[in-house]
Amino acid sequence: MTNCRSEYIRLLLDAKLNKYLHEVDEECHARVEMLVEQMKAGAGNCPYFLEKICSVV
Repeated sequence: MTNCRSEYIRLLLDAKLNKYLHEVDEECHARVEMLVEQMKAGAGNCPYFLEKICSVV
């Protein structure tokens, strides 16, 4: 967004702000899950790293 304030006001006035924020939240959760799975795969059989990675989610 180039002008965050005007975009925020537009979304708010169009009653689309909550939907937009919900979509961003869902995308973030999906990315975190994907990253955690990649980290688990990269950790191999190291219990320390698996414990640390699994405690994040």
